Amino acid sequence: PVQDVLVSNCYNRGTSMTGDKRAEFREIRDVHLPAKNWLAVADAIERSKRHWPPERFGRGLALRREDEAGFIRARL
Repeated sequence: PVQDVLVSNCYNRGTSMTGDKRAEFREIRDVHLPAKNWLAVADAIERSKRHWPPERFGRGLALRREDEAGFIRARL
């Protein structure tokens, strides 16, 4: 489940690891994946919704991040 979510996220957001919008991805890559801490991966993905405030982007992207995090949590 984690790999599915990360592939989907990279497909939608790209693979760059630079800049503030990729802080959660770097955290996932450098800390949580090596530790196999899948709940922390889900938490980091959910935190990444900070980049799409609902007042500017609507709730769609935030809901997608919540769904991705929930997909991981539901399969642990």
